[in-house]
Amino acid sequence: MGKPYKSFTSTLTGVDVMQTQVIEGNELKLMGIAWLIIAFLFSGMNPTIFLLMLIPVGVVFVGKWLIQKYVAKLLGYNTQFVLYREGIIMSVLVTILSFGHFVLLTIGNLMVLGKTGWGITNQVRDEAMIALAGIGYALALGFLGLFLGASVCGNFWFMLSKVGFFIAFWSALPVFGMEGKKVFEWNKIVWAVAMLASSIGMFSLYY
Repeated sequence: MGKPYKSFTSTLTGVDVMQTQVIEGNELKLMGIAWLIIAFLFSGMNPTIFLLMLIPVGVVFVGKWLIQKYVAKLLGYNTQFVLYREGIIMSVLVTILSFGHFVLLTIGNLMVLGKTGWGITNQVRDEAMIALAGIGYALALGFLGLFLGASVCGNFWFMLSKVGFFIAFWSALPVFGMEGKKVFEWNKIVWAVAMLASSIGMFSLYY
């Protein structure tokens, strides 16, 4: 898988902001691994539910990745999806120890590597836009699933809503390794709106 355990250096500061280990390699393979892991995390360790979760996880997670890569390309940036070794271990352990009742999504992220071509750019803003594209996409699917949940195939729409809101919520957190940190550093008001919308979505799943 390429250079398996490489220390991540922030694209914004140019320094190693945390000794977080990332796994690099073929992006499609890493996405496939992440897809399976996330489906497992949402399955409650039930093999049947795991198979069912592959579709909504694919729609939300893979779709979010494609949307963000497209926006990054429009803004002139190269990107690379990476996995967080410690994040994967922590997420899987939390799922096992909670018997599948709690989902922790800290397994990977789309890294912005740098701008292609020429021109003046605001990388802080641009990275925030890329992050918001993914958060907004996941939120949109979450609310879509919520509104269509009472229709035919209600279980599918509920699963889609759950995955969408969970991914949006974890992505919006303003901590290292999460996309919310990029939005928070660019515009705290925009971040607050995204975080509030994600929190409302999460709340709606249980009440």
